[in-house]
Amino acid sequence: MKNVDVINHYEQFLRDDGKSCSTVKNYIGDVVRFLKWMEADITQGEFNTINEDQFNRYQYCQYSYGLKTATLKRRFSAILSFVFWAQNYGLISKEQLFSYYMKVDIHWDGGFGNTNTCTIEAMEKIEKSIERIVNHAITRFPRWRMTCLRDAVIVLLLFQGLEVEEILNLTLKDLQISDPKEQLEIEVTNISKKLVIREEHADYFRKYLLLRPSITSSKIFINSHEKEIDSKTVQRALNRFTKNAGVRTSIGAIKKMQRQGTSL
Repeated sequence: MKNVDVINHYEQFLRDDGKSCSTVKNYIGDVVRFLKWMEADITQGEFNTINEDQFNRYQYCQYSYGLKTATLKRRFSAILSFVFWAQNYGLISKEQLFSYYMKVDIHWDGGFGNTNTCTIEAMEKIEKSIERIVNHAITRFPRWRMTCLRDAVIVLLLFQGLEVEEILNLTLKDLQISDPKEQLEIEVTNISKKLVIREEHADYFRKYLLLRPSITSSKIFINSHEKEIDSKTVQRALNRFTKNAGVRTSIGAIKKMQRQGTSL
C-alpha cells in the first residue's frame, strides 16, 4: 500500500473516532513529518514498516531541537496512535513493536529538579549533550548546523562567565582571537575580558564563524533569518542542551556558580 493511501485511511479512522478537525490536522501533520524524516516518498512510495530504533532516533532528534514539552508530547502521541492503528490494520507486526509502548516515555514533562542550582556535574552533562547534539546536526541535518553551533557557543560562553547582555552585544570587532595549538584565546575588548576555550570547544566557535553569513549586522550571534538574537534565544539555547542532558538549571544558577568561583 502506498504511503498516501495509508495516511488517507488513518485520517478517516481519526474522523470516524470522533477526533476534532484540529486534532486530525495535527496528527496527520505529525505522522507525515515522521515519515518524511524516514525519507519516505509520501505521494508515490510504498509504506514500509516502522521499527523501534527508528522511533528512538526520531525522539532524540526532536529533543535536540529544544521544542516545547507540549509539542513533543503531541508529536510522540500522534506517532504512537498511528503505530497502534497500523498494527490493527495489519501494516505493522504487533510482535515487532510489542516493547515499543513500554520504552517510549511520552509523559516526560521536562522536569529534572531545582533550577536554582548548578553543579560541576550538571555542567559536565550539558557539555556532553552539546557534543552529541552538534555532532548529530553536522552529520544528519546540515541546515541546522549553524543554529546548533551558535547555541553551543552561547552556552559555553555562559559557562565562561559572560553575562547574557555581554553575549548579545558581542561583535566581530570585539574579538581578538589567538589560536595556540591546544586552546582558543579570545580577547573580548569591549568588556576587558579574556576567555580561554578548550580545544574541543574551540572547534565549535571556529565552525560557527565559518558558517555565519556575512550580513550588515556586526553582532556575532544571529538567527537563521540573519537577524540579531535576544535573551529568549539564549534561554532556549540553554534549554536545548539541559533537556537532552537530563538536568535542569538556569542562567541565574550558572551566574551564581560563577560568582562563587566555580568553573569547568
